[in-house]
Amino acid sequence: MWRNAARQIGIIKNHPFHPCFQIKADQQAKGVVFFMHGLGDSGMGWADAFANYCADPNVRYIFPSAQEMPVTLNMGMRMPSWFDIKELSASASDRYDLDQLNRTSEELVKIVDDVLEEEGLGRENLVIGGFSQGGALALNIALNHYDNVAGILAMSTFLPIEESHEMLQKFLNKEKSLPGPISQHHGTADGVLPFYFAQQSAEFFKKVAEKEEDFQFFSYEGMEHSSCLEELQNVNDFVKKVLKL
Repeated sequence: MWRNAARQIGIIKNHPFHPCFQIKADQQAKGVVFFMHGLGDSGMGWADAFANYCADPNVRYIFPSAQEMPVTLNMGMRMPSWFDIKELSASASDRYDLDQLNRTSEELVKIVDDVLEEEGLGRENLVIGGFSQGGALALNIALNHYDNVAGILAMSTFLPIEESHEMLQKFLNKEKSLPGPISQHHGTADGVLPFYFAQQSAEFFKKVAEKEEDFQFFSYEGMEHSSCLEELQNVNDFVKKVLKL
């Protein structure tokens, strides 16, 4: 039986990415899951979903909320966004503000490290992940800033840079290894980020994964740009496995 959501979800006061929701471990945390939402959302929806369906009592879960900013693709309207999305170009460097993506990544790395220090844990006890735009941010953080994490969750998301990018070339040339196992999830009926986005990312991860267990891809027939109970159960299985719970 999952823990009661209303009792477990709290807010971290004075957080840079406010409101930042959390689900505390019942006792001493054995791991941390740091999870970021998609464009225009907040951390609350994912905090509620995890609390109801996939929150392990040995884990502390953190769900920050992006700050509002003008989003070029949405005619400059202000909304919660981790970085600007400029247009639907074929080139990632034209689609996204990569400088902003990297600045946000650096800010979040500091916050994640503070949470781990507070819990007396290391990066090897961290699962970092996200949904859609938040998943792209999680992948950027993991591949750019970490050498050793417990796991990476990529849900209905995409690699925000092309294979030709210098950073990804290091993985392809075996100069650098994946920082941890990746669990990727995508719905076949996703109209926001079509399934081929996921397939492109999956092909890259298959090429750079050194072992079969370093990368898993889950597709969900008929699922749109959302989640489902089967996906959340798979997420919970992954978290328990990589955190050795």
